[in-house]
Amino acid sequence: MSIIIATMKKLSIISALTLALTLLVSTVNTSGAILITDSFGAVLRTDGNGLSIVSSGQNLVQPFGITTGNNNNVVYVSDLGSHAVFQIDPITGTQKTITTGGLLNVPFGIATEQNGNLLVVNAQYLLRINTNSKNGVQRILSSKGFFTAPIGVTVQDNDNILVLDAYNKVIQVNPKNGSQRLISQNGFMQSPQAITVSGNDIYVTDIVSGNFGVGRIIHIDLLTGIQNVLSEGNYLVGPVGITIATTGELLVADPYTINPDSINLFDGGIVIVNPNDGSQTLLARGQGNYVNPRGVVYLP
Repeated sequence: MSIIIATMKKLSIISALTLALTLLVSTVNTSGAILITDSFGAVLRTDGNGLSIVSSGQNLVQPFGITTGNNNNVVYVSDLGSHAVFQIDPITGTQKTITTGGLLNVPFGIATEQNGNLLVVNAQYLLRINTNSKNGVQRILSSKGFFTAPIGVTVQDNDNILVLDAYNKVIQVNPKNGSQRLISQNGFMQSPQAITVSGNDIYVTDIVSGNFGVGRIIHIDLLTGIQNVLSEGNYLVGPVGITIATTGELLVADPYTINPDSINLFDGGIVIVNPNDGSQTLLARGQGNYVNPRGVVYLP
């Protein structure tokens, strides 16, 4: 949870600046787009040939997690500042409130189920939000058990849910009854931030030593719970959001990626990680203006 605390400190001392990312290198061979939440209040978009602000201000105060709708024509954003979940059109940037208040005291990770409902973790519960209801009805799907401070969530192909707990745990949750099963605990995890899954491969962003320390991507075998460090250091300083492109490459949002040519030093960036050998490529980072990426999602 240390990276969240540092974010709050940043927001208290840094004025809201114009958000801009400078595209550096793209190796994601796709016609899709990457959407990024920035905790200064914006959703950004890049397709590998430039970047634009999709939506900013209005309801967006401190957007954190981001997920796609099932048909990829909308994205959903969890906002720590507004204590809400918003729907955003990735083309027009139009914002719509899905649900606000209630149990959304600290809405961190967010994911989409195959039926279109949303899953949100709020450092205490795993919530299910009905996107078809008028006011986005919130319901506790799972709580207590192995949960100490759930911070990340993702959905497997078979509808089972994986929850990342800030206290170094990955828990599988039954989508029908909310029952829990511990997949992996401790190991290489020291300050886990976000989670994604592909088949039996789980990937977790983690920070080895504080907010400005060494970041890494941990691979966890879903069947055995065995952990391995896939990638560490280099561009990874304080990685938070993570997702998988259709090419299989990992896309990581790191608000503390170092830019030695910047007076800010920690400009933030989007890092591509090869899931086979852990090699890293810097996709985009801030130049001149401060950028604070938190969540990342891929639109095919």
